[in-house]
Amino acid sequence: MLIVLKAKGCADVILLEDAGREILHLLGKERSAAQGIVTVEQLPGAIAGLARAAALGRASPEVAASAQPVDEGEGKDTEPPPVQLFQRAQPVLLLLEQALQARTPVTWGV
Repeated sequence: MLIVLKAKGCADVILLEDAGREILHLLGKERSAAQGIVTVEQLPGAIAGLARAAALGRASPEVAASAQPVDEGEGKDTEPPPVQLFQRAQPVLLLLEQALQARTPVTWGV
């Protein structure tokens, strides 16, 4: 299942269910909510919460270790590191900031 975050005048952000549920939780919303809204009044808090979580994730030792360059002498069968929360959060943060500037709510599932 996909979670599509929308705001009038902004590009949609499409997230796979697991990542989307985590992002919703960080926005202060219920993980299991099939639809919902981040009101204009809630946007500053949602931005702050998601930005804080992304910054903490970026600074974690696991992320730092996965960001090390892969030795080209290694086999080509090695998998790239998984996409981290701070990477997934960037398009959502951009959407939230644009929505706040435009004074429009962000919705999903509607």
